[in-house]
Amino acid sequence: NRKYNLNPPITQGVFLPPTRDPERTEVPLSDAIAGFATNSNEYAKPFQFLNLGILAYTGGETAMAQVSTAPNLEPVKSVGKVGNFLWRSVYLSKQVSWRNRVLVLNDWAKKNWFGRDITRL
Repeated sequence: NRKYNLNPPITQGVFLPPTRDPERTEVPLSDAIAGFATNSNEYAKPFQFLNLGILAYTGGETAMAQVSTAPNLEPVKSVGKVGNFLWRSVYLSKQVSWRNRVLVLNDWAKKNWFGRDITRL
């Protein structure tokens, strides 16, 4: 421990509890946590939130979308069918592979042609 002397002198056979060592520099708790987390005395980079946008499907082929196009520009906002188109285009663009994009498009086409309830086919 940095703040306590864990080996105090034993006087007359009496063991004394650990005492504070005034020679050691005291470090605030936040600095100690930062030093432990980074394994050095340097500070970790501060957290910065990057808002990429908000998408919400509201049902009935409608959605709300707010997508940031650039950091300094106003975000694009849309509601309803246009919001649904924006939501679907962002959803497709975030798919990992072309295979997943084709599967998602296939699922959307099946839903439009047959509906959600497939027990009556």
